[in-house]
Amino acid sequence: MRKGISILIILVVVVLSYVVVRNYYHDPVVYPFKSEFFTWAGDTRLMTPDSASISKKQLEELRASVKPGDFFLNRSDYYISNIGIPGFWTHAGFFMGDVKELDVFFEGETDCSEWVVSMGENSGQLSNLLKIKFEEKYRRCFEKKHSLPVIESLSEGVVLSSFTDAAAKDGIVVLRPQISKLEIAKAIYQAFELVDRPYDFNFDFSSDSLIACTELIHCIYKDSELFSVGELFGNPFVTANEIAQYYDNYFETDRLKMEMIFLFDGDHMYERNSFEGQQIFRKSWEDSFW
Repeated sequence: MRKGISILIILVVVVLSYVVVRNYYHDPVVYPFKSEFFTWAGDTRLMTPDSASISKKQLEELRASVKPGDFFLNRSDYYISNIGIPGFWTHAGFFMGDVKELDVFFEGETDCSEWVVSMGENSGQLSNLLKIKFEEKYRRCFEKKHSLPVIESLSEGVVLSSFTDAAAKDGIVVLRPQISKLEIAKAIYQAFELVDRPYDFNFDFSSDSLIACTELIHCIYKDSELFSVGELFGNPFVTANEIAQYYDNYFETDRLKMEMIFLFDGDHMYERNSFEGQQIFRKSWEDSFW
């Protein structure tokens, strides 16, 4: 009974807060309250399972399948913020890889090497360019016992994350951009540059001074035009779920520049060559699991 009353009170608070935020969305006075509310909603889980749905074995298979430049959509169940986020997918992040993966991935890519040299690193290696341009971030990311190969934007801002922290969720799909490696190299550089930017509680893509989770993917792949951008409260914006919808809408057309590599839908794991997995992902944006 008490739990039911608590849930009802929380729902009422969420709805009332949403109404206030919507009506006064662009008022700068509201921003501190808005950021506090969204942070609370994103950190508060009504039911706390013992662990994420994805298993350790599935995480290992996922880790073996990702490559630099991949990005992911995921979800974690029962967070209050899910109430205000339509559809199944609620978050997005970017996989960069560790130093060895970067060096192997770009080995022999003349266009990438020439671009790195033009940026001031004579070795032509992207990992070395990151080291000289972003020395402190590079140390945080790579010069530890365990590297932090994921860049994502959370309520605390754009952060470097471990693979497990980013991927151990109740649902995750990995998408691989079908673009040149030079575009991917530039995206990795841009993502590194955005690390430590504050979170964008205005959810506004018109400026990169603040960065929301999908805004990170949009910023680093903006020139590649991987997906279209809509609007939220008058601001240019796209949700993680709308990226999945875009994939579905333009599947097997020349407009789609990304490929599903891995899907965990909360129950089963599917790889890129799975027809069933493709169909499940394509329709996932229509689901809404709180």
